[in-house]
Amino acid sequence: MEKRIIDSFDTTNLYVVTNKSNSPKAVLIIVHGLAEYCERYDYVVEKINRKNISVYRYDLRGHGKSGGQKGWVESYESYIKDLQEVVKLAKEENKNIPLFILGHSMGGFITAGYGIKYKNDVSGLILSAAALERPDSAKGINGALIKTFNKIYPGYKMKNDLGKHVSRDKEVVEKYIKDPLVLKKISIKLYYEFLISGMNWIEDNIKKFDNSCLVLHGKEDKIINYKSSIRFKDKINSDDKNIIIYDNLYHEILNEMEKDEVIQDVISWIEERI
Repeated sequence: MEKRIIDSFDTTNLYVVTNKSNSPKAVLIIVHGLAEYCERYDYVVEKINRKNISVYRYDLRGHGKSGGQKGWVESYESYIKDLQEVVKLAKEENKNIPLFILGHSMGGFITAGYGIKYKNDVSGLILSAAALERPDSAKGINGALIKTFNKIYPGYKMKNDLGKHVSRDKEVVEKYIKDPLVLKKISIKLYYEFLISGMNWIEDNIKKFDNSCLVLHGKEDKIINYKSSIRFKDKINSDDKNIIIYDNLYHEILNEMEKDEVIQDVISWIEERI
């Protein structure tokens, strides 16, 4: 395992963790979700490494051990540009090896955005419980309030209440809530850039998405409705697109009791494309 700091496009520090296989047949970049950080994926990485797939992961700006103001982003585009920097790094260090990206939740939004902006730049994209359309909490009056607050007080911090809904596994929930590296508060600015500005951009450009894509979602997800993943899969222009909806699973499908099944689905999909 290698841990390092790289400079992103605007010199913001990104904390990057690399787990390389001795003879990799593929490389996977993992993009974590809102409020969390990349080292929550240790178990997933260990399982994937066993299949001779190297893994790169990093903390989003304003998250974990990366630079930037905590719980803040200047523009949703910064997240996509940061991912491009990690893709460049992985490509430089793994010439002629197929490269895939797995994005969870907000990381799924970033990964989908990457697919739109940098078409077919990688071998395939995997979206785990991805945030792909504006939730009810950012529509109507709530959406108007977020827009207004973003104009007058963008630094206002809202409490992170996601913890109780991340998994059916009570131990996972307890660890999430107590974890000092999980953000406890998130700025209105980040919510606006992600849930309103970013979602509008995804919706306006969804037809430009034509990458090989695997969409994964838990049917009992209390944070992001699984139907949004179905709608995304139906709207994109990819010739190679697959979707798996897991009965009973909550939001963090890679942190549920059935995680080995989900991880194997990811591995199998990658192996079929290399």
